[in-house]
Amino acid sequence: MDGLRVTWSPFRIRGTTRLAPHEAAGFPAAPIPLLLRPRTVEVSVDLSLEASTPAVDFCRGLPPETLEVLAPLGAHHVEESGAWRGTIVLDGHTHVVAGSGSRDHSWGRRSWAAADHWRLFTVSFGADLAVHALAVSASGRLVEGGFVWRDRRAERITRVQYVTEGKGDGLRAVELRLTTAAGPPLRLRGRVLRTITVPVDVERRPARHLLGRPYRLVLHESFTRYETADRVGHGIAELTERPLLDG
Repeated sequence: MDGLRVTWSPFRIRGTTRLAPHEAAGFPAAPIPLLLRPRTVEVSVDLSLEASTPAVDFCRGLPPETLEVLAPLGAHHVEESGAWRGTIVLDGHTHVVAGSGSRDHSWGRRSWAAADHWRLFTVSFGADLAVHALAVSASGRLVEGGFVWRDRRAERITRVQYVTEGKGDGLRAVELRLTTAAGPPLRLRGRVLRTITVPVDVERRPARHLLGRPYRLVLHESFTRYETADRVGHGIAELTERPLLDG
């Protein structure tokens, strides 16, 4: 966003910009109202990530044929867990941020049309245990990966199995079984606390806009409370939906 700057070591994002307000019940709006709504709310951000895991490239070590399939979604995809610290000033009101979280970054222009579906699960249980699991189908090929941070090392995820209760913006719960290249499988149970829907691919046919389905692909970002054994952590369950195909 305009006005924001990013620095490294440690990772820090700061700056001031203006955003347009939207009601949660009506978001995302259709593309034209979304773009034309005036940016009347000033937002100042100063956040730093205290990393507890290394920055891991999901694409490292994948065979060339898999990298070719994933190329439309990015040449590389890096994720990292830690603790966010700092403040967000929203319309004159200061909000102190102190809690677990993560960051990610992809290289290359992303073509969401190549993604049949996308399932990303991230959670931090503390400095000694974190999960970044991805299951994506691109051009008809399923790729599963990511990493589990455990015993001070990153274990490559080789299998992502999941079941959900509810779907789309009505997702209520998720169960995961993650198989890694080293160490026992990890089982997670997640309860969704809140979901925000983000549009990422605009429908190109005017008739779909008239029918109230202006987006070809949306991301449902679900803030989730995860449990594993006797540990509790918070993270994200990110699932795509194609309204065109689902109705």
